Amino acid sequence: MGYLLNVDNDDWNIVDGVLKDCWIDGRREITVPDGAVEIDSCGMAFNFDVCVIRIPTSVKLIRRSAFDSDENLRDIYIDNPEVVIECGAFSELDSLENIYIGGSRIEVMVTCDELNGKSYYCLEKYLGKDEVYIVDDDIGEIGEKAFFNNKILKKIVMPHGLERISEEAFSGCTSLEKAELGQSLYSVGARAFADCVNIRKINSPSMVFNIESEAFSGWTEDQSITVPKDVKRFSKHYSWKDGCRAKIDFY
Repeated sequence: MGYLLNVDNDDWNIVDGVLKDCWIDGRREITVPDGAVEIDSCGMAFNFDVCVIRIPTSVKLIRRSAFDSDENLRDIYIDNPEVVIECGAFSELDSLENIYIGGSRIEVMVTCDELNGKSYYCLEKYLGKDEVYIVDDDIGEIGEKAFFNNKILKKIVMPHGLERISEEAFSGCTSLEKAELGQSLYSVGARAFADCVNIRKINSPSMVFNIESEAFSGWTEDQSITVPKDVKRFSKHYSWKDGCRAKIDFY
């Protein structure tokens, strides 16, 4: 077994190559120490000043929520083109503009996750500039904040096999005019379409039975939503309608 990096100082806590914590105060750009092989969940979290992170080739795995609440993080450079990235690694990065892996800019970050023993692909983060985007057929989930606050996107087309739209996936997409949902969709996360004020109408497919709180918050009387009757039974306390003034038709 090869040597695994161990560092314990004021900036980094690395145990057997696993970056457990780091505390970077007042620096806008940081580089993970070469020799680290994994960034643990929350391993780089709460570094509020950091705008740019560089990750060396030695890192092979980035865990879920690795960069949690790094609210000013704009650019991530990952040298290893074969790095494994868990679903949810980038979900809390509202200011993220660029991800480079192996020197190439990634416009659509796709990760793999597992639910109830079933593996599926998740569209983790969209960093493209298209007005119309057609989601690939093999995507099973739109990840948390995947399109958050996108001001360019006007139309999104989701595949028939898509099952879940996660929390705040399209929140703040104020230019979005049309969202075509896949026929296998069964769950819409909290604030998933919050403040999408330019969608005139959205049709939920018959498979939908779970819509979480404030899913359409900010919608006005000029907008309309159609949802299956099962939503009445399965979505608790109708909190999914909180903050929504759109016309709602059950079928």
